[in-house]
Amino acid sequence: SKPVSMTVTCSALVGAIEVTVSSTGDDVPDGYVVAVDGGVSEAVSANGSVTFEGLAVGSHEVELTEVPANCTVVGANPVTVAVSVGQAVQVLFTVECSQSSMIAFQTFRDGERSEIFIMNSDGTGERNLTNDPGHDYEPVWSPDGSRIAFLSFRDGTYQVYAMNADGSNPFVVADDLGAGGITSRMPRWSPDGSRLAFWSDGEVYVVNADGTDLANVTQTPFANDFQPVWSHDGTRLAFVRQGGTDGIYVVNADGTGLARITDGPADREPAWSPVDDRIVFSAFDGELYSVNPNGGELTNLTNTAEVSEHNPIWSPDGTRLAFELSLIH
Repeated sequence: SKPVSMTVTCSALVGAIEVTVSSTGDDVPDGYVVAVDGGVSEAVSANGSVTFEGLAVGSHEVELTEVPANCTVVGANPVTVAVSVGQAVQVLFTVECSQSSMIAFQTFRDGERSEIFIMNSDGTGERNLTNDPGHDYEPVWSPDGSRIAFLSFRDGTYQVYAMNADGSNPFVVADDLGAGGITSRMPRWSPDGSRLAFWSDGEVYVVNADGTDLANVTQTPFANDFQPVWSHDGTRLAFVRQGGTDGIYVVNADGTGLARITDGPADREPAWSPVDDRIVFSAFDGELYSVNPNGGELTNLTNTAEVSEHNPIWSPDGTRLAFELSLIH
C-alpha cells in the first residue's frame, strides 16, 4: 500500500460581536464605551457602531458603560450573547436622554470669596459662573432653568442679581434697599419666572425679573418681615413677621389683602402645599404645623418630644413632607 498524504487546515473557533447604539432625547452625549466580558472595551458614538472581532465561540457579556446620569439604557444592560464560528452577533442598545439636571451652589473653594458654581447632578462638569472679586451667594434657579438669581456684593453693597444659566449677562435686578447694609436676602422666583420676591431690611419686595416695577408689598417700618415664599399659583406670598404682632402672614403679590394666619412668637419657614390649600411651618416648640392659607385651626403634624423639626418641604404630589430633625438639648 502506498502512503497517503493529507493536509489539515485549522482555523480558530472565533466569531464577532457588532454593537450598535441608538440615542434619542435632550443633551445626548458624544458617545459611550462598550465593554465585553468586563475587559476589552471600545468607544462608540451616541448613534454609531463598533465591532469586536476574534472572540472565542461561546457566551459573552456586553455592557454599555459611561452612560451619563441624564441618560437611561432601555432594556437589559449588560446583555449576554452567544458567539458562533465565523458569525457576527448583532447587539443593539437604545438610549433615552433627558435634559441634564444641574445643581447650582455657593462655595469658597477658589479662595476667600464666595462664588456661584454649577455642576451636573452626577458631580461632573463643575464650573465657576461668577468669578468676581465680590462675594456671590444664595443661587436660585428660575422655573425654566434658563436663569439664576443670586445675591452679590460685587458693587460694594448687597444686591439682587440675575444671570443666564451659563453665567453670561449678569445684571442688577434690585439694589440693596436697607440703610443697614447687609440685609437683602433670599431671592425667590415666581412660579412663572416673571418676578422675584426677596426681603431687605425688614420689608418684603416684589420686582419684575428684568428689574422693573419694584414694589414693597409689606410696608411695615416697625416690624421685621422676611422669608417670603410664593404660592404655586403665583398670586400670593407667605412670609414671617417678627416684632409686635409675630406670626406667619399672607399677602397678595400686589401688596393687598394682608392677613395674619398664625400668632406664634417664632413661627418660621412657611411652605405652601402643591395645590395651595395648606401652609406648613415650624414653630417655637419644635413642631411642624399646618394651617389653611386663610387662617384657622392649626394641625400639629409631628407631635414629638425631645426633638425639633424644621425646614419642611412638600413632595410634588402633596402627600408627604421632608424635614430636618435635631435633638433638643
